[in-house]
Amino acid sequence: MREDLENNMFRKFKRHYHTTKRAYFDALAENTNLGFSISHTQGEPLKYSENSPDRDKVARFAALVYRFLDEQGDLYYQKILNLIKSDFPNVTTAEDFEAIENGIAGIEDGIMPFTINEKEFTAKQIFKLIAEAGYFERKKESEKFFAEIARMPLVHNMFWFQFKNYAFNAFRIISVIFDLIRGIENHEEYKHKFEPEEIILKKCIYCLSETGTFNSEEHILPETLAGDNIFLPKGFVCDACNNGISSKLDEALINFEPIAFLRVQFTPYTKTGKFPRANFQNMVIEKTDPNHIKITAKDKTGRPKNKRTLEDGQETFTLTWTGKKLTWELYARAIYKFALGFVAHDMGQVAALDDRYQPARDFILGKTSFNNNMMVSMKSKPHPSIHTHCDMNYGGTPFFIDIFGMMFMINLEEFPVLQNPVKQEGKPEDEILEAISKEYEFELISLK
Repeated sequence: MREDLENNMFRKFKRHYHTTKRAYFDALAENTNLGFSISHTQGEPLKYSENSPDRDKVARFAALVYRFLDEQGDLYYQKILNLIKSDFPNVTTAEDFEAIENGIAGIEDGIMPFTINEKEFTAKQIFKLIAEAGYFERKKESEKFFAEIARMPLVHNMFWFQFKNYAFNAFRIISVIFDLIRGIENHEEYKHKFEPEEIILKKCIYCLSETGTFNSEEHILPETLAGDNIFLPKGFVCDACNNGISSKLDEALINFEPIAFLRVQFTPYTKTGKFPRANFQNMVIEKTDPNHIKITAKDKTGRPKNKRTLEDGQETFTLTWTGKKLTWELYARAIYKFALGFVAHDMGQVAALDDRYQPARDFILGKTSFNNNMMVSMKSKPHPSIHTHCDMNYGGTPFFIDIFGMMFMINLEEFPVLQNPVKQEGKPEDEILEAISKEYEFELISLK
């Protein structure tokens, strides 16, 4: 179990490091020297000028590097460094670790101390304050304090400079940890822990191929929606399906208008490390900062309506987007692909290869229709998470897949046929469906 934890953390660290590294060099491509100056002409106020990279590129980089700098995050750099020190003591010397810690201390302290209301702020504390004051999170105490700083022109500017400077300097820490991980994986004493396990069974759960190549992992849900946490190891899905039909169906669901709208709100960045963006016929919705969404109307139908201010000062409004014609069969095939992937993930590859899922496989691959129905929520309550549930006690292999509040109900088998919930005494599954239907409004989609 400990080795699995190490393997998984190192794998995620390396994957996210490469994405963040691209954003780092992209931000610094035209301007590598961060700095500021303050000048004064007699009789005039102090003037502040700053030399820093493009604002949008800084925002993208900050969103990515925050995963390493968030103390509550899964890849917090100190957490990874402590794991290396405790589990791999022979990868480097105590003197090297001391040098690393001294370097971290210097970066965390920053270029100069700030004291406000008798409280001293290091670079790390300034980064955390701005992060919690609305840039990444919303904590009332931090928002209130930073609002006070906003009324101090020079201090406000210098705090923002320190925020950016800390983010770029902290990436040096991340790069050192990345090099340590590579050293661990190549170290003779530890190398065996990270050698990939031999694939015992190579058989694609979608096309059943045993002769193709199996060099890639399969993300059950698109990384753009669910990140890099849920995947099938090599050997479960052939490269042809992974790069072909799986990719096509993922893309279709990502661009399905309701989900495209929700992912702009609830996902921090795409698979490639860019801010999410949804392009509708009458508007464009895009994230421009980690906690800021921009809406650009293409015509008057895309403008916000029914604007009003709530008691807490926030504003509410209504948006109506114009989308393309719904292609339910295509979206259903994507949902069935996810469900079969979860069978393989939760019950094993052999379970997913069972003959009872052959009609679902043919449907996923676009060979045939499917003799069942799919229920889709037409009205729902948005939320920032994805949930799946399967309980085979209800008959067949029923799946509830909830993507940011957009819910799909399917049966991976052709029987029993999924119907709108009607309460019948002695059938607990109908009671559950009835309870869900009170919270959501569903439409029954025939897949035949």
